[in-house]
Amino acid sequence: MTPRQREVANHVVRGLTSKQIARYMAISHQTVAVHRRSIFRAFAVHSVAELAIRLRSETTTLLE
Repeated sequence: MTPRQREVANHVVRGLTSKQIARYMAISHQTVAVHRRSIFRAFAVHSVAELAIRLRSETTTLLE
């Protein structure tokens, strides 16, 4: 995952909408949507809840 995708993923997991993320990151909401699709595809998830679980387990694995 790219640093920008990581940033988007963190905002998604925090519950921000694509438009909120776009405003915060000063990018278009379409760009956020592209990042979200890439992130969901890379982690093979279909929901924000699944993404949060996968990110948490990945972070835990990296820290061990």
